[in-house]
Amino acid sequence: MKLKSIRLLGFKSFADETIIEIKDSITCIVGPNGCGKSNILDAVRWVLGEKSARGLRGQQMDDLIFLGSKMRKAAGMAEVEICFDNSDRSLKLDKDEFRISRRLYISSNSEYYMDGKRIARQELEKIFLNTGIGKNSYSIISQGKVSEILQATPESRRLLLDEAAGIARFKLERQETLKRLEESKQNLMRANDILKTKSKESEKLKEQAEKTQKYIKLRDKVDEHTKNCYYLDIKDLRKSFIEIKIRLSALQKKREASLSDVKVWNNKKQVLEDKCQEQLENSYLLDRTYHQKVVSINSLKKREGWIIREYDERQQNIKEIDKRYEVEIKKNKSIEKQYNYSMQLQLNIQTDLGKLREKSKSFQEKLELLKDKISESKKAEEANEKLIQAKESSHAKLLHSLKGVAQEILLELEDKKETLQKRKIQQDELKEAIQKQLSSQGKVIQEVLQLIKETDLKGIKVAFAKLEVEQISSKSIAKNFEMYETIASEIRSFLLDPSGLLGKKEAIDTGMNNISLSIETIKKEIKLEQSRRNDYFRSLEENKHSKQEIDLHIRDCEVRNESYLENQKKYEDLLREAKERADYFEKKKLSEESQLQEIQKEKESNLKEQSIVQKDMEQEKKKIDLLRPQIESDKEKLTVLVDKIEAIRRSSEDILPKITKEERSSEEVRVRLEQLEQDLSNLFELKFEQLEQSLAKLNLNKRREEQEKREVAQKIKELGSYNALALDELETNNKKIEQLKDQKKDIEEACKNILDALKELDQKSRDTFEKIFVDIQQKFEQIFSKLFDGGKAVLKLSNPDDVLSSGIDIMAQPPGKNNTSIALLSGGEQGLTAISLIFALYLVRPSPFCFLDEVDAPLDDLNVKRFLDMLKEYSPNTQFIIITHNKISMSYGGSILGVTQEELGVSQLVSARLNSNASQKQLKIS
Repeated sequence: MKLKSIRLLGFKSFADETIIEIKDSITCIVGPNGCGKSNILDAVRWVLGEKSARGLRGQQMDDLIFLGSKMRKAAGMAEVEICFDNSDRSLKLDKDEFRISRRLYISSNSEYYMDGKRIARQELEKIFLNTGIGKNSYSIISQGKVSEILQATPESRRLLLDEAAGIARFKLERQETLKRLEESKQNLMRANDILKTKSKESEKLKEQAEKTQKYIKLRDKVDEHTKNCYYLDIKDLRKSFIEIKIRLSALQKKREASLSDVKVWNNKKQVLEDKCQEQLENSYLLDRTYHQKVVSINSLKKREGWIIREYDERQQNIKEIDKRYEVEIKKNKSIEKQYNYSMQLQLNIQTDLGKLREKSKSFQEKLELLKDKISESKKAEEANEKLIQAKESSHAKLLHSLKGVAQEILLELEDKKETLQKRKIQQDELKEAIQKQLSSQGKVIQEVLQLIKETDLKGIKVAFAKLEVEQISSKSIAKNFEMYETIASEIRSFLLDPSGLLGKKEAIDTGMNNISLSIETIKKEIKLEQSRRNDYFRSLEENKHSKQEIDLHIRDCEVRNESYLENQKKYEDLLREAKERADYFEKKKLSEESQLQEIQKEKESNLKEQSIVQKDMEQEKKKIDLLRPQIESDKEKLTVLVDKIEAIRRSSEDILPKITKEERSSEEVRVRLEQLEQDLSNLFELKFEQLEQSLAKLNLNKRREEQEKREVAQKIKELGSYNALALDELETNNKKIEQLKDQKKDIEEACKNILDALKELDQKSRDTFEKIFVDIQQKFEQIFSKLFDGGKAVLKLSNPDDVLSSGIDIMAQPPGKNNTSIALLSGGEQGLTAISLIFALYLVRPSPFCFLDEVDAPLDDLNVKRFLDMLKEYSPNTQFIIITHNKISMSYGGSILGVTQEELGVSQLVSARLNSNASQKQLKIS
């Protein structure tokens, strides 16, 4: 599995959508302090499930959303997405590629997604369990975390080894198993409590059941008398219902005869009404047609007026269109003139740009030449410094020889001590002064050489100042030598053999003098070379300034060129729009003329249609006048017939109240009868016919039955309150007690199984950890020795008796040290020790990728190189993303991602790829 890309949108300082593609095995992220490099690391931890805002350098989660800048508003959402390549199926997902993302809106909870589908954070953590990937795993290492690994408690350090050993999954299963065990124990306690409660309820229900049985016997007697009463009531009601039906039938026959007469006369009335209706409909139809013609005439006249107005408006429109067309033609010519002028300006600025770029190139060549001259001057100065060192060494040897000769001369001068004592004292003082001055001069020269090697302009100036002081000191030494020579000549006159010791001394003096002169000459050459190099530096700065001015002119010209191009595009758009408007007015004029012809035709058609409608209207008026007398005659006949029918209907309606009264009585009896039969069925599930078969032959008396029913009811009342469901509840309660006993047995069995599973899980965890711990310990020792070029390091369990929860202690001894305490190591040594442990974990369980945030900061160049060589060795299996300021680390990266803030408060990404050729490295910016 590999990391393909990281996408950030609105996260911290990354306001715009930023996609970071990870293509190389080692990728470096660089940039100045405060540009937002570490926000990339925070984004990865956040999308992998980090819940603490403080852990992401914020006060609350809303701080992760882009807070805005001087030029931008705050964002409303933060989103980070990571894309993985899973073609090797490292994760048990049937996908070659998958994406996980996290989204946060202001004042809301985070949302996690996988391939666009929302998931829970716990699901995400399970996906990456035992892969080395996680918010707090060894796949994300910051400078602070390196020190935390060593300074943490042994128990906290244990978490890293659990992740590497792969027992984090076992611990999660163990927690879930313990949770199930606790739930089972709680269920067992609840079952015991419920069982006790149900047993107490069973005793109470037994007492209630006995009382209920007495009630049931008395209730059966009440039911028997109630059934007898129902039988007698239903029997009387059925007899009354039959008598009412007979009377009702006679009244209905009489009313039906009257209604039959009404029906005959109604038929005659209907025939006459149909005739009248037909005549009225014809009249209405003629009248409606007549009025429609009137409306049509009025509408046609209005239409004629509208057509005349429309015709005049169209003519006026054509005149206005002609005027606007002429205006657009004039505008078009003006814009075309401006467009041509803008093109000429753009051609001129392009010519100026070409000349300025040639000048910039010429200045760049001069700058390169001056840099080469400065380099050659530095090399010449270094050669002269080496020559001075050689001369000073010869000078020191001659001085040593001079001391020996002086000692011999002193022995010969012993018998002339009184005469030369004073001169001898002066000579000794001069000799001591000369030695001190020469020694001091040697130290100053060494300091000057060191300052010049630093190749810093300020350091060179300080060196020059020291050389000038030393030049004054050299003059003092020469003066002392002259005084020394004077005293020596006096002593020479006392010597018996001038050709012996004096000859040696003179030869030494001559050699020392020649060396001093040579040193002075070389110093003058160094000073001259430094003056020449200062001239080069001044010229370099002047050329740089000139080139910067030309580059500013180039940028100005480029901006103006872009402005002219934009103006040309604007004028092209204006020309196109002007032409479109002119074409539009031309088409509109043709359209108006066409519509004018159509209006003229419509006007002629309207006049013809008015003439036809007027003729039809006059014919309809004549037909209406003929039909009106016939309608009036038929209406009078219909009135007489209606009066006769009304008289017959009134006689039939007098019978209706009697029928209604009998029907009401019949209905009341029927409802009462149905109610009694329904009650009988509901209470006893019996029909009257069934009751009649058993009670018809008995001599029942309703009054006696009701009296006996009241006596039994009184006995029930004396019995008092009772639980009608006591028998059923007792039976149900006994069944529940049996079920609870079975459940209790099942829960006890489940607890036993869970404890067995815990033992098996603990044994698996212990075996796995012990095996992996030995591997990690061996790898830790190997990597520590490799990074320190020797030494010894050991991992130990703080409590070997408890392997599953024991902490981890670290013992480290770099080469040449006997300490075993980590606290006694230097910062760099502690960093390398922690790195050794982290990469030991990688060798045992490699993580697909690893983020390293300035872990090389406390290391010197040698240790950084060792550390990077180790990264390169592991890079085929793991992608390393390094946040660094170290130039050596940058040189190892296959690609470099630069984070900048061209706009204050907004981070942007610049990516570069480094390709190694045979002779040089080429930098490709993308």
